[in-house]
Amino acid sequence: MTRPSNLAPLRWLGGPLIWTAHFLLVYAAESLACTRGGGPLLHDAITAVATFAALLGLAVLFRINKRAADAPSREDFEMAEWIGLGLVAISALAVVWSGLAALLIPACVLPA
Repeated sequence: MTRPSNLAPLRWLGGPLIWTAHFLLVYAAESLACTRGGGPLLHDAITAVATFAALLGLAVLFRINKRAADAPSREDFEMAEWIGLGLVAISALAVVWSGLAALLIPACVLPA
């Protein structure tokens, strides 16, 4: 068994960090686009771009984690790598969920 690299915690927590950044960007964009005059179209554009970028980042992170787990020098598939892959998958689901919610619910609508 080999010691994890210094970047191992980033591989494990990268998925939740990407989801957190996506969540904050999407909901901050709604607030700013609606109050600063950008309107729903700007909000939808920012949400779509942020969701695509987050999913792309998660796909890259998944591939990095999978490559680290499948390295020929490795004799076992450590639990930490399973957790890292699982967190990336759960984060991808969360990104899709929050992105769809932000796109499907009308933006910049005042409560009646």
